[in-house]
Amino acid sequence: MPKRVSAPDYCVISRTMDVLGEQWTMLIVRDAFFGVRNFDDFQKSLGIARNVLSDRLGKLVEEGILTRRVSEADRRRVEYRLTDKGRDLFPLIITLAQWGQRWMVGGEEALPFFIAERITGEPLAPVEVRSHDGRPLTSRDTIVVPGPGITDEIRAAVPALRRAG
Repeated sequence: MPKRVSAPDYCVISRTMDVLGEQWTMLIVRDAFFGVRNFDDFQKSLGIARNVLSDRLGKLVEEGILTRRVSEADRRRVEYRLTDKGRDLFPLIITLAQWGQRWMVGGEEALPFFIAERITGEPLAPVEVRSHDGRPLTSRDTIVVPGPGITDEIRAAVPALRRAG
């Protein structure tokens, strides 16, 4: 009988959600993109309990999404800054914002603010998934295929991979 493989072992989405899936975590990342840097400003912006904020900031630092450093402006304060790993979450933040704009608040007319290009002030174009040659793709245009790390256990656990051959 093959060993049972759990989703967190092989699924990058599951593993990502283990790090980012808690609501406060993504709101902290959002605020970091908006320029929030210190504990008190995160707490004020989010209205989050201090112990919860401390825990989430610590986990983001531990995961390498934020870095913690002494503020250059005030050496008594600590700042939290996005790392390269954290900045790579930008498309996810924009995608979440655009999805929410479309499905949660009723379109552009209802937005209290939006994210715009710094130079032009224009709203961002919708985030799209594109093929290697630049064509826009939808979920109907994609399939799941085995990667170099596939094992028999993972193939057996994932129905889409069993169909992929």
